[in-house]
Amino acid sequence: MRRDGMKPKFWILIAGFSRNFELTIPSLLQRTVLPLKNSGNFAGLTVHLAERSPIAREFVELQVRSILGTEAALEFRTEAEALVVEAIESLYKKVASRGNIYALHRPEALHRAVFFLELLNRAGVALKGQGLPLVFLRADLFQRHDADLATHYFRAPSAVNVPGWHNWQGINDRVAIIPPGITGAYLGRVTGLESYVRTKGIFHPETFLAHSLRDVPIARSIRSEFFRTRDGGRILDEDFHAEPSLLSVFGHHMLTRATSRWWRSR
Repeated sequence: MRRDGMKPKFWILIAGFSRNFELTIPSLLQRTVLPLKNSGNFAGLTVHLAERSPIAREFVELQVRSILGTEAALEFRTEAEALVVEAIESLYKKVASRGNIYALHRPEALHRAVFFLELLNRAGVALKGQGLPLVFLRADLFQRHDADLATHYFRAPSAVNVPGWHNWQGINDRVAIIPPGITGAYLGRVTGLESYVRTKGIFHPETFLAHSLRDVPIARSIRSEFFRTRDGGRILDEDFHAEPSLLSVFGHHMLTRATSRWWRSR
C-alpha cells in the first residue's frame, strides 16, 4: 500500500492470439482482473487480439459484463491478421535467415513470435497516455488460482515485475506489471528485433525480452502460475518449479545456427 493511503489503479492489457479465447478470457478475468477490481485497484481493461473469430468481441463484452460488472471500462481492439502479416513479412524473412531458433522443430513458430511482437507494438501505441501501471497478460493463458498482482507491484513499484519461473536465461513474456513510462520498452520491443538478430545471430523470445529491458529494473516476483493453451482448448501441463538449463538453451542455439549456416551454403 502506498504511504499516502491511496490505492494505485492498474490498467489491464490482454493481448495476443485469440485461439481458445472462450477458455482463456474468462479465466484471466476471473482469476487476475476480478481480484484487482475487488481490492479497488482496477481502472480499466483493453483486450487486443489477432482477428480470427467474428464472435470474439461479443464474447469478450459478455464476459466482462458478467464477471466485472456493467460499469467496468473496456476497450476491445482487433488487428486484421492479413495486415499484420504483410507488415512483418520483411522483418520475418531477415530474422529467419539469420537466427531462427525454431527452424529445427517448429518453423511456423517464428512467424507467430514475430507476429505477436508486432501486435504488442500496436497495442502499446494505442495505450499511450494512460499514465497508469500496466498489467500485461498474454491472451493464450489459463489460470487456475487467483493472482494477487497488486501486492507484487507494491513491493517493487519502480521495477518491471515479471515471472520468477521459466525464464530460459532471459525474462518470461507471459505476464508483467509495468510502471508508467516503461511500457514502450516492453510493448514496443519489436522495433529493436532486426538489429538484435544482426548482432546476436539468434532470436529467442525470452533472451530478447531481457535484452530489450536491460536498462530498466526487473523484479522476478510473480509466482502465480499461468498455463499456456494450445489449439483445441488443450491446457499444457507444466512444472513451474523447474527452470530450463543454460546448457539446453545454448545447445539449441548452437545447433540451430550450425544448421542455418549449412543450409545457406548449399
